[in-house]
Amino acid sequence: MNSLIMQSGIRGLWLLGSVALMVLLAGILEAMGISGEGLNEAVTTALFMILFGLPAFLWGRAMAKLHGLQPAGRYGWAAGLAFGVLIGGSALYLNHIERRIQIFMMRTDLEIHQLFMVVFVSVAAVAAFGTGLALGLAGRDLRLGLRLGLWGGLAAGLAFFLTALFMDVALGYQVGAPGAEQRFTMVTVTILGILAAAVAGSAAVGRALAAGRQREMAA
Repeated sequence: MNSLIMQSGIRGLWLLGSVALMVLLAGILEAMGISGEGLNEAVTTALFMILFGLPAFLWGRAMAKLHGLQPAGRYGWAAGLAFGVLIGGSALYLNHIERRIQIFMMRTDLEIHQLFMVVFVSVAAVAAFGTGLALGLAGRDLRLGLRLGLWGGLAAGLAFFLTALFMDVALGYQVGAPGAEQRFTMVTVTILGILAAAVAGSAAVGRALAAGRQREMAA
């Protein structure tokens, strides 16, 4: 089982494709003289769904092949749609409540790095939970989907939190701190957090899948 867990974690690197696609898109828009802020809400949401959904499709298909789930394409589509919709929906929702967040920060003296932690850890956990659930539903097994979602969500959220905390406390990469922009602090912490969340969440999903298969064989 340990080998399957490790291989599942490695499969999580597929999800980093979303970061590469975001960088590619930013370069294309810049070359065309188009500002990302100038895109309307519907286009932005659709782009988020595609840019995050495509790597998740590849991840879901790879996980299905690794764990002997057939047809692998169905699991890929389930993961891609769930992850893409959840990330796109989260971006849309956060954009809608931006003003409320600003008011809340002023009233509570919440610092930027604390807000960053709350938002990104929550999004990582929710996206991982929904994607794990979708994998289970693709196999027509709600109980398995809930286990995959629960363990995947907990692992992804905790991994992002610990990574951001380590970067802040140990290395001084605090989002919103003086000089943070020059050090590309938010970009660095976000990418490393996504990496940790993807690997940890994928490994946790892989462990739950392997445990489920073992129970089936024992029965």
